[in-house]
Amino acid sequence: MLKKADMQPGSVVEVLPVIKSGIPKAMFGDKLFSKVDDVLEHLSVRRSLEIGSGGWKVSSGEKLEIVEPPKRRQGINGIKVKILSNGETGMVYWCELRASCKLVETKTEN
Repeated sequence: MLKKADMQPGSVVEVLPVIKSGIPKAMFGDKLFSKVDDVLEHLSVRRSLEIGSGGWKVSSGEKLEIVEPPKRRQGINGIKVKILSNGETGMVYWCELRASCKLVETKTEN
């Protein structure tokens, strides 16, 4: 899983073969419950975090550059990224990006 400290502008992540929601499953007694399917067909890069804002479907192997680190925006933890194959910039839910990507290039602050 990715760490917030590594998500500096200019760092690059790659989408893993299995894309996950990143939402933890709830445990009640000896039963495991989840209202969300853990495995997703694609990673969604949205124009904004608002519902219905549109965006792009990103598949396994795609590389994303971090534009702004993860933080709470409009009550939702999101991270701003640039899709390297088409240059589009948008928002990804931090829990999805964290569970579905690996770090391939780190930029450190000077």
